[in-house]
Amino acid sequence: MNRPWKTWLAFGACLAVGLAAMGWLSLAALRLDAAERAVRRRADAEESVRLALWRMESVLAPLLAQESGRPPAEYASFPRIERAFGKSLSPLAPGAVVSASPLLSFRSPFVRLHFEAGPKDRIASPQSPVESERALAERILGAGRISEADARLAEFRRLVQPIALEAYMSKADPPTRGLALLAPPDPNPQEAFGPGLAKVQREQAAQHQDVQSSREFGSRAGRVKVASSGDNLILNDPDQAFAAPNEGAGLQPLWIDRTLVLARRISRGKGSVIQGCWLDWEAIRRALLDEVRDLLPAAKLVAASPGPSSEPGRRLASLPVRLESGEVPTPPLPPSPLRIVLGAAWAGILLAGAAVAALLHGAVSLSERRGAFVSAVTHELRTPLTTFRMYSEMLSLGMVPEERRAEYLSTLQSESNRLSALVENVLAYARLERGRLGDRARVVGLDALVSGCRERLAARAAPAGFSLEISGVPSEALDVRADPGAVDQILFNLVDNACKYAAGASDRRLHLEAERAGRGAIIRVRDHGPGLPPEQVRRLFTPFSKSAREAAESAPGVGLGLALSWRLARAMGGELRLESTTPGGVAFVLRLPAA
Repeated sequence: MNRPWKTWLAFGACLAVGLAAMGWLSLAALRLDAAERAVRRRADAEESVRLALWRMESVLAPLLAQESGRPPAEYASFPRIERAFGKSLSPLAPGAVVSASPLLSFRSPFVRLHFEAGPKDRIASPQSPVESERALAERILGAGRISEADARLAEFRRLVQPIALEAYMSKADPPTRGLALLAPPDPNPQEAFGPGLAKVQREQAAQHQDVQSSREFGSRAGRVKVASSGDNLILNDPDQAFAAPNEGAGLQPLWIDRTLVLARRISRGKGSVIQGCWLDWEAIRRALLDEVRDLLPAAKLVAASPGPSSEPGRRLASLPVRLESGEVPTPPLPPSPLRIVLGAAWAGILLAGAAVAALLHGAVSLSERRGAFVSAVTHELRTPLTTFRMYSEMLSLGMVPEERRAEYLSTLQSESNRLSALVENVLAYARLERGRLGDRARVVGLDALVSGCRERLAARAAPAGFSLEISGVPSEALDVRADPGAVDQILFNLVDNACKYAAGASDRRLHLEAERAGRGAIIRVRDHGPGLPPEQVRRLFTPFSKSAREAAESAPGVGLGLALSWRLARAMGGELRLESTTPGGVAFVLRLPAA
């Protein structure tokens, strides 16, 4: 590749286009996914609100059903039984039988007082009887109970005027005879309810028991027979008789200022009265909020004006109350499959890009190394071939004096050895690359291994003016596992490099030191040359690292000897490394494993 930057530019452009397209698709998909998750969160929040409203309606249902079905006669402290029959089925005379109203002893955490607004702008309560009925009630319930009801009645009269009650009833929402609950949002409503509902249901059951006891009390213990001459508690007034509720009549929940009441209009004689109860809004609000605390911890209940609401889905059906849910906690959504797929796609694209980049880098690097190898080999072969041609021509033409023929022949022999070493290194490296070298390591003594290389190494050092000094070989036998041929080639390359790169050293000694190292052995080759610059140390064992220019300006070679030696050492299970490089010389260490 003559211009690798063009290759990298094309690759970068393709990668940028692919990443841009993938990024646009990812953003679009993430926006859609975020919108879908937001819709799901809103749906979960609305479901929590709907379940909360259903729980609240379920808490209020027994109370409203009880008050809606209450007979009008119970709003009198001691309603009269118009006709009572004995065993002979004849009217009892001259008196009448009266029964205590269940409301006289009624108690509820949600109802403060029952009331009746008469035609003369007067508000009375069955819990606060007057005149002779009061004396009878105090004998039955005690004066304290009656006084408490009197105080509540007085407070209610201050808060609500009959004329205001009439005005608010004319503007109120349509009355209801009962409560139509929403369909349960959960197939198992007991699991959907919070812990507060069970408590409220127990309280309502207790209230129901109290009402039943009050009815039994009114029908048995509270029933009195009144004589015609003295303590007649029921006036013989035809207007005193109560009629059934008007057709279509029902309880109307009303907000009168800050007072919450349930009221209905009842016909009596030629007129009508308003009956109902004063609700304890604070107690109801606390109970309702406690019931939905697990669903809506920040919920609030506020009074709602009559008429259509801007948020009908947040308004209770039974009371004019609006639910303000606040921040609705929703369960965490599971990881989006789309995000997982996008993450996997991005990881695949990035890995593919990295793989292509690595492959491209390898191809470009290989191409550059091949070009550098061809240039270096060409330069390396040119010098000996030129010497061969020139010296052979001079010898063949008899141009060399007899006394110098030996010198010319020695030069030719040296150049042939140089070419032989170059070809041998290239072929050995090719065999390593193809995996054809094989495992030729065997057990051999360290002293025999060094002795076998001595003659060849000394022969290479002598022509360069160096002397080879071998020292440190252990006197005792030390066996190592090595390939003698590979060790010989490694040491020859190290000595050859020392002869070429330390040629200008004043100390012309080359040291070969062999010694025990743990269970194995090491062989160190050291010279007294100028050392290596840092930029060469970084690519010391890289094959074909020398360019044609470097080959021309430095010592002969193609930069393959150290790379080949490193690979041969690894193939034997050993290691070749640079031990030190200083201005005083360079030392390489070959480590061999124990046998």
